[in-house]
Amino acid sequence: MKCPRTAFPIALLALLSLAGCETSPEERLDEQNLAWHREYALKLYDDNQLDAAENQVALGLEIEPDDERLRLIQARILLKRGSANDVQAAEAILREYADDEHFVANVGLAEALERKGVLFWESAVEVESGRRATEAADPAKRAAELRERAGEYWQQSTELYEKSLAIKPDYIQAINGLQRVWALRGDARRSVEYSERLLALADTEIAFWRAELQRPDIRADYEDQLRRRVSASARLLVATHVAASTSLVALGKREDALSHLAAALELDPARAEVYSRRAQLRCDMNDRRGAAEDLREFLKRSSLPLDHPDMARAFALLEECEKAIGVGSKP
Repeated sequence: MKCPRTAFPIALLALLSLAGCETSPEERLDEQNLAWHREYALKLYDDNQLDAAENQVALGLEIEPDDERLRLIQARILLKRGSANDVQAAEAILREYADDEHFVANVGLAEALERKGVLFWESAVEVESGRRATEAADPAKRAAELRERAGEYWQQSTELYEKSLAIKPDYIQAINGLQRVWALRGDARRSVEYSERLLALADTEIAFWRAELQRPDIRADYEDQLRRRVSASARLLVATHVAASTSLVALGKREDALSHLAAALELDPARAEVYSRRAQLRCDMNDRRGAAEDLREFLKRSSLPLDHPDMARAFALLEECEKAIGVGSKP
């Protein structure tokens, strides 16, 4: 049986194509360096070493200026810095990649718009209070316009977060974003719904990673990665419990809010600001003794200077609570 006449030419073309696509040693080295810069930039970002992370991104972009992963890391760094110019620069990068299928870029852009809304809202407060000068003839009207813009950005942010969840329903960053942005939009009920969803997912992830840490054959680099993930998830859980408590207070569910603050402190007993929040809530619920206990913990653990307004308020509230329960002031 004879082979088809096209078999040899096709095979030859395949070989020639492989030969033409073979990478040079220099190209392979560039790809290795790119991978190293991406990995190290992410590690530094996670450690909050933003200058060093930015340097790794810049070195990688010298090799490949259009590297998508490095550009997205660059946007994350800018968002973490958080100034108005940083947020605007991050938004410009993320708009290059955001589309119906790119849930990572969609979430990044959603966060940029969320942060942009916060900046506009803060500007409105400053204009209204007179702390920021404005050329507008009517400062109150200008403040209302800024708040309206903030609301528009938060609505766009919500849509992008939801679009990302439609692609990947358990994407924690999107759920976390919706928890925040619904709170910003004043819808405490929806914010709590996403808080509860986030807590369930984060608990599941931590349980999985802790189980992985028990494996006897675990590599040192993988162990380090797992410990970092457990730590990051624990921080997220604490922040989510605190966010949920704030929304529940707004909904008039103070007992549920207290439960979330207790859960946050169980995860991280050293978080001074959580004691302060619980003290205020207990005080509002007429539990002066419990509030005094929390205020003492806050004052003991806080790293704020003694002349900070939060410290002054804590001392004043502690004195008030101790008078109410018949105890001498013990700052």
